[in-house]
Amino acid sequence: MKEVKNEAFNIKNDTIDCISRCPECNLVPSLKLIYDKKGYPSIIYNCENNHNGNMLLKEYLLKYNNKSLIKEKCGECGKIQKDIKGDYFYCGTCNKFLCYLCQLKHPNGDDHDCFNFKKYDSLCKEDSNFFCAFCKQCKKHICIFCKTSHEGHELFDLSKITYSKESKNKLKEEINIIEMRIRNLSEIKQKINSQIEILIQEIQLLKILSCSRKFEESQKNLNYNIFQNLENFRKDLKSKNSEFFEKIFEQGNKFISLFNHKIQVLNSKDFKILEYHSDAVIFLLQLKDGRLASSSTDYCLNIYKLNSYELQLSIKDESRCRSFIQINDGRIIACYDDGTIKVIKLINENKYQIDQNIKGHSSFCRKVIEIKNNELISISFDNTMRIWKFNENKFNCIKTIKFQNNSSFCNILILNKNEVVTSSCGDKCLKFWNSENYQLTATINNIETDWTTKNMCLLEDDILCIGGSNSKGFYLIKISTHEIVKNIKGPKNVYSIDKCKDGMILCSIINENENNSLIKYKYENLELKKKVEIVKAHPSNIYSCIELDNEIIAFGDLAHKILLWER
Repeated sequence: MKEVKNEAFNIKNDTIDCISRCPECNLVPSLKLIYDKKGYPSIIYNCENNHNGNMLLKEYLLKYNNKSLIKEKCGECGKIQKDIKGDYFYCGTCNKFLCYLCQLKHPNGDDHDCFNFKKYDSLCKEDSNFFCAFCKQCKKHICIFCKTSHEGHELFDLSKITYSKESKNKLKEEINIIEMRIRNLSEIKQKINSQIEILIQEIQLLKILSCSRKFEESQKNLNYNIFQNLENFRKDLKSKNSEFFEKIFEQGNKFISLFNHKIQVLNSKDFKILEYHSDAVIFLLQLKDGRLASSSTDYCLNIYKLNSYELQLSIKDESRCRSFIQINDGRIIACYDDGTIKVIKLINENKYQIDQNIKGHSSFCRKVIEIKNNELISISFDNTMRIWKFNENKFNCIKTIKFQNNSSFCNILILNKNEVVTSSCGDKCLKFWNSENYQLTATINNIETDWTTKNMCLLEDDILCIGGSNSKGFYLIKISTHEIVKNIKGPKNVYSIDKCKDGMILCSIINENENNSLIKYKYENLELKKKVEIVKAHPSNIYSCIELDNEIIAFGDLAHKILLWER
């Protein structure tokens, strides 16, 4: 045997036993080495039927890929291919291995048969040979021996696939464009879904208003029919000249007058809708100059023009404003979810400045009150109550009261000159505090309330009303004795309470199945009687409600709206 040294092969024998079969006649062939003038070996296929062995050569080389046969050196530049790029090629016409760079310069087509070893990484499951083509009709890769079973099918030769830097870059650009379009379409889809939800809520509101108008028309028709019947009855009674029946007719007229008044109260719903927030409206307050102000989970605190209720000023922050007050000097004190309290000075109707950003609470700051001139009390979900005093042009914390249990303070209210009360949804307790030394004076347990900052009001000097949750209705508390005198059960969740100028209380009720309502109750002798149902079956949760000085009722809901109702 003659030993041959060559950079592309590591073969010591002139003749090599072939372990594959001829793809045309299926006979066991052998391979023989011959050499050109430059010393490069060629593998000649020896078959008894003289068939062309070019494809067999590819298959043989691929079968011994990365083994002792191939040293992976380029036949053009002589460099080790794996140091240049992971792909390496072989030209069947020139009988050379080529690196990635030399393959780009090497002719490829009908005259030169180049193929990429990396494209034959997988073996055929039927014959355990490397894939050499793709059948478009059967939609699968096939090896050289499977070609006979795919005769007449359109085959794509995998050896014709070439990679270039330009094509890869172009493909990456197209992929990036497609991904960008997918992201844009996803954003558009989210915006459309958001608009659809808003439209559904508006349609439901329109249905409510439409039902109200239909009810008003039906009541007018009913009133007319009643009047006609009474008129006919009166004429009939007059003909009989009976004083007794005349008195009955007089009572009937009084009934009609009272009936008309009730219809007017129930159906004169002239709603004005303010849509300046982009998320739920959670708190409403009338400022000292009569203007309406609101806060929302869209991180904005808005102030509206007097009478026209157009947006006049919007104060945006990085955190949500849960509640706010206006102290005696006109500044606004606002509580935020990040635990801060901001002192906002209104310079004029369209301009403001932040005088101080008070830090101290470590969790949601829920409510703040001005207990004395320039002295504040704040409550938070961090189980603390803090007292702040204005000194040297800023508010400083002078006392912190901390509880070990999960208090989760929600609301605080001034009862009289000497006492304040706090409610908490965590430990379900009502706590009474001395406003002089801030000592705890009494505690009432088992008061179930919601996560609200407007669920308490004074019905009279010694009676406190608290809205309950889980169908607890209303709690009536006697302040002097610190005890529950009555639990009026009924509404599922009383979320907001405001005392009106006529002595009645305005309540927002949150129920299941979008059956939310806004009701005015009359208080008398430890009883709350429903008088006017302003809104019934409202489709969105009503989080805050107040009666303004001009007797307009305002309420904010989950659907980003503030609705104004004037009798």
